[in-house]
Amino acid sequence: MLRFILIFILVIYLLGILGRWFLLFWVKRMVKRAENYQQNTKNQKEGEITVDFKPGNSKKFDRSTGDYVDYEEVKD
Repeated sequence: MLRFILIFILVIYLLGILGRWFLLFWVKRMVKRAENYQQNTKNQKEGEITVDFKPGNSKKFDRSTGDYVDYEEVKD
């Protein structure tokens, strides 16, 4: 039982150390991304628009799914 408790405490301690390293790495990465974003926005003129994402060509209606029925409103 004593051996299990010692191994458990050692594992928790090691996870804490690794967690700090990963957290530090993640924070540095986020800071670097924020700095790059700030530099990119400084280079733009006021009112200039840039698009980072171009959507693919997706059809909203596939002609092979069925027939098109023309709708005509009938007055009573």
